[in-house]
Amino acid sequence: IFNASGENLTRKDVGETIPKFVPDAGMELNEDYMIGNKDARVKAVLWIGADPYSKELFETFYNLYNKNKDKVVLYIKFYPRSEPDMEKIKALTCFKAEALIDALKTIYNASTMWGSKEDLDAFKKTGNVSACNDELVFKDLSLASTLKLPIHPVAFINRIMLIDKATRENIMTIDGTELN
Repeated sequence: IFNASGENLTRKDVGETIPKFVPDAGMELNEDYMIGNKDARVKAVLWIGADPYSKELFETFYNLYNKNKDKVVLYIKFYPRSEPDMEKIKALTCFKAEALIDALKTIYNASTMWGSKEDLDAFKKTGNVSACNDELVFKDLSLASTLKLPIHPVAFINRIMLIDKATRENIMTIDGTELN
């Protein structure tokens, strides 16, 4: 609740929101879907699907990663929001590590009409078809439910949920590491 001058009265009354904390083991991170060096100081776990909000979150973090490859590592968790997104995300499991970057870009830049069974079968063949793992998507969705994550795409920075807009400044506030 805000007053006429824009002051957040809820925050004033109840205080600051305490972000969710989830240990790495609790998120079941998979190095197959890691971008960067696992020993980087800033570990970002992105729970994303194929929707425009996920695209924005991924692009923000990928740009940050590109400017700070020695400091940032990205882990991708599969978090589709609809049945068409589910099929696209299942196809993403066929791509590992750096190949995952191009696969995500392909899905995010595709027409909204793209995603038929034929489209996705052809797309999977550009990855490693033997590595495709539909069950992993269901496992991530189940884990998200267990962790009581919000229904929208979400990011964790060093085990702490980012509850503010994904910006370099807000990410640095959580970790304290200076980022470019």
